[in-house]
Amino acid sequence: MNITLVVLLAATALTPSKHEFIERSRTTRAIEVLLEARSVSHDPSGRHWVYHGVKGIEREPQAAGVTEIRPNGTTWTYLASDLLPAGSVYPGMVGQVYAVTPLTTKNFYAATTGWIDTNRRTRNAVVFFRRDDADHLQTYSIVEMTGIGAIAAGPSDTAVVAVNDPLKNGEHHLATILDAEGNILGSLVSFEAADFARAQDRISAVQLRQIGKSEVAILDETDSVVQAFRLFAPNACGLPKITPSSAPRTARKSSEKITFSQQQLWRASVEDRGVEGEHDFPRILDFSAGIDGAITVVRMGVLEGKPRALVSRYGHGPVRTWVSDELWRAALIDGQGVSGIVPKAEVKEERIEFDVE
Repeated sequence: MNITLVVLLAATALTPSKHEFIERSRTTRAIEVLLEARSVSHDPSGRHWVYHGVKGIEREPQAAGVTEIRPNGTTWTYLASDLLPAGSVYPGMVGQVYAVTPLTTKNFYAATTGWIDTNRRTRNAVVFFRRDDADHLQTYSIVEMTGIGAIAAGPSDTAVVAVNDPLKNGEHHLATILDAEGNILGSLVSFEAADFARAQDRISAVQLRQIGKSEVAILDETDSVVQAFRLFAPNACGLPKITPSSAPRTARKSSEKITFSQQQLWRASVEDRGVEGEHDFPRILDFSAGIDGAITVVRMGVLEGKPRALVSRYGHGPVRTWVSDELWRAALIDGQGVSGIVPKAEVKEERIEFDVE
């Protein structure tokens, strides 16, 4: 049984104003992956995406997948070997899926993946695929890129990807917008890096969230900044209808010029932790943002020598914070609050609910 501690956030310090215990059902599989979570993200439909290691792959200790936890508690795990054509991945390996996002069209998704091929070469790609209502997977296209990580949905079935793929002039960006044909529509937030490795460190610290139909938020952990953008891609190459006989294909760029533009909605610092005393909260478990500039950041770290989770709310007056009583393994943000997963013999959840502002 999972026990949920509900704490209502109130006032500037988010002091608990009410405690109650309620029962909450989560499947055994959901609990397993949350206890192994390396990171967790969410989308506007209420689904959570958990990035975790894959056990039992002797030839590939670094094997990783993403498990989708749906609002009804059921799960689905994505492996790179399931999304790529048969024979793509070296025998005995499954590759890595770093992140998955649903696209504009129902049942279509995009995933960032990495794998070692049969020639023992390391490869990375954004995979566009379909999963029907019976959970059958069918890959549409594979866009090979370098150094990829986070992903979020853009407008017109585009994907916003954290990718270490500098432009010809050597300029780097935190995020790149592309479609299923491999067309690079545009980039967001430029930065300088001395070499590929330093640029990769910066890209690895980026988190992306879809916050509206055409809006995305970028969390840059290096600079402790969140930025929101509205994207326009009216004639992007969409995802045509695919049939069970359609084979996966390598993306081919279109010769047609694709219209793309962007509008920055806001930029906000999340450097202020809002807590006193000796503390260090270097790891961000999850974050959310609204078009109106409201931001929630969940961090894991140490306060006065004890491991704690810190929830910070930005955007409406002073920073409001709450510190957990327990060590959290993962955090699940939804429209009403945050659930922290406490790794004990009897898995426990600490629930923080937001006041309506």
